[in-house]
Parts: sequence; structure tokens; C-alpha cells
Amino acid sequence: MDLEGAAEGAKVSEEGIIETFDNDDEALDAFDNGVVVMDLSHFGRIRVSGDDQIQFLHNQTTANFECLSEGQGCDTVFVTPTARTIDIAYAWIMKKSVILMV
Repeated sequence: MDLEGAAEGAKVSEEGIIETFDNDDEALDAFDNGVVVMDLSHFGRIRVSGDDQIQFLHNQTTANFECLSEGQGCDTVFVTPTARTIDIAYAWIMKKSVILMV
């Protein structure tokens, strides 16, 4: 991944992930009062679709997908039948599918 120019002033990990710009106070202020953009390009992406997509995700994760509408999203955790964590995910409800960032 070529970050030259796009990440001026950033501290980048060995994996090429931007870790910080050393502006935590400004970032927290933007989070509380403005707009935040997150680079999730290093996350995995899964598209879940089909007639039972909402019921499936509702049963496999900790989120209540049944109360979400198109355009909404949530954080959720995939768990085993004994409630052990498998992975965390960000979920966005789309028109015909659910997009998961894991």
C-alpha cells in the first residue's frame, strides 16, 4: 500500500495501517461535535443477502437486527453457542443486503 502524500504526518504500522496523526484532542473533538472519517480498508468485508439475512444475523450476533432499517447500522459481536467471542463487526443495512466490516 502506497501511503505517500495521503498520510503526511501519520505514524504507520509495519502492516501499512495508519495508527495516529498525534492529534488525539482534535480527533476526539471531531468525534463529539463534527464528522469523523475512518480508514477501514484493512478490515474484511462480508455481504450477507437472502430472504433470511436479518433473522440469521440476529441469531448469530449480539445485535438486534430486527429493529434496524435500511440505512442504519450497528456494532455487533459474533458469538459461539456458549457466548464466546468469535469476532466483532460493524454492520450496515443496505437495500438488499447487510454489509459487515470485520
